[in-house]
Amino acid sequence: KVRKNLVEKNEIEAIIGLPENLFYNTRISVIMMIISKNKTDKNILFIDASNEYKNKRFKNILSEENQNKIVNTYKDRKEIEGFSKIVSINQIKENDYNLSIKKELLYHSVSRYRQTLSSSLNTTVHTKV
Repeated sequence: KVRKNLVEKNEIEAIIGLPENLFYNTRISVIMMIISKNKTDKNILFIDASNEYKNKRFKNILSEENQNKIVNTYKDRKEIEGFSKIVSINQIKENDYNLSIKKELLYHSVSRYRQTLSSSLNTTVHTKV
């Protein structure tokens, strides 16, 4: 209900997936959800930064380069193949309010591949994600 409510009120600006083992005593990957009550567009930016890290002894760290890539992608609201995607609120609703970063990036990559393949074969290609 919380996720649906945030989407319905158009308060989620971005969801950023961070690498695993980034914080002490937390080996799992975490996300940052950026909330804004003053959004002007009807989209959510998904960033998969799970591979943006340097390994330092027993934990992962975000280098300055990693941090800059994440911050600049967020500030510029850039789409980068396999890293970030802007998804409309309507698409989120159609996917039962699923806010999974991997699902959004994979879904759009498969859709683009399906369109390219369909036009190459001059037929409709169906896929299921």
